[in-house]
Amino acid sequence: MGRASGLIAKVNAILKKFTPFERTVYKRVVARTGGDSLTGRKGTVTYTDTLFAPQPAYTRLGRERVPGHQANFENILTAAGKQLTADDYEFIFSPDAVSLVDLQNPDVAVLLKDATGNSETLKYLDHEAPAVNGTVVTYIVFMRSTKRP
Repeated sequence: MGRASGLIAKVNAILKKFTPFERTVYKRVVARTGGDSLTGRKGTVTYTDTLFAPQPAYTRLGRERVPGHQANFENILTAAGKQLTADDYEFIFSPDAVSLVDLQNPDVAVLLKDATGNSETLKYLDHEAPAVNGTVVTYIVFMRSTKRP
């Protein structure tokens, strides 16, 4: 456990050193109350945005990482076999900042906000979890904008 916790501390230090990026990353929790999907009665939806600490590092996959440099190429696969496109994001999260249960929860999203108030909501696609002696030291998470199918 000592070696893994030391690596997590190093990951946190590196993430703090290389952030801030051009956009701040928040965890958005969606709460739905009331309503009935059978009858079509709408309920109330509320959002709670919480700043990740430490901020994750992220990058858009981009054409450079796609074979053939095409924007939408079907042969980008994660280790689990999920299809990715050049528009998808790759995040590096500290296990101190988020749990895998939160990332996979459909009522939890990742929100990117810039200084001018623009935001982009991302949904979970897949992850990789490098571990040392059974302890996860970082989450590598692939996400897609909710504006894309």
